[in-house]
Amino acid sequence: MKFNSQDYRHESNAVSLLNYHFVWIPKRRKAVLVGDIGRRLTDIIYEVANENRWHIIALEVMPDHVVRFV
Repeated sequence: MKFNSQDYRHESNAVSLLNYHFVWIPKRRKAVLVGDIGRRLTDIIYEVANENRWHIIALEVMPDHVVRFV
């Protein structure tokens, strides 16, 4: 993946580019992240990201796991 100058985070005294890949799996990988639960989880993840000024590059909520690239 190639990043351009807009992808870098510019603060008053620093410039950074940090990316994290998270994978969350429910206990015993049960398919519980469906319907309203999956939609609410997506909303919560975006709310927390906005509060912390994180940029979500990719987010996938599957029935048995969540993949997020921040």
